Amino acid sequence: MLLKYLGAALILISAPGLGMYLAGQWKERLRLLEKLRQMI
Repeated sequence: MLLKYLGAALILISAPGLGMYLAGQWKERLRLLEKLRQMI
């Protein structure tokens, strides 16, 4: 029972962090694309 609660807590804590991490990666990619467009 305790392990189930710990697992659920870990997922709840890590999911927003993972989402922010992925969003950060997308922002970096968009910045790179903008730089490439300006160069051309």
